[in-house]
Amino acid sequence: MSAYIKHIEAKGIYEIFDINLDFYQGVNVLFAKNGKGKTTLLHIIANLLNEDYERFAFIDFDYINLRMSDESQVELKNNRNDGEIILSLNGVEDKKNPFNRNKEEINKSFWSEIFLLRND
Repeated sequence: MSAYIKHIEAKGIYEIFDINLDFYQGVNVLFAKNGKGKTTLLHIIANLLNEDYERFAFIDFDYINLRMSDESQVELKNNRNDGEIILSLNGVEDKKNPFNRNKEEINKSFWSEIFLLRND
């Protein structure tokens, strides 16, 4: 049996709302009124599962934790004082992934890559 998302907790999303959801094996349905965070939740999950952590520089949050059915987990803590995002994998802080790059640096890197792709 393959692992599935068991639980996600996110605090301080856009300083508006928190998410605390359990998931179950099989199909899970998200429903809510517009503006309640469904798409944001899907972006958070996709970025975590794809290990695209730099995208979290564009999501305003305090804390995110995703736990899988095999008990593996990824946790992000946003230190708003210095702009650093701390990544922990299975409870161990990942020292090789510093996230103290600001949005401008990430945008510059993104557009540089797009420019290189277009000129190939």
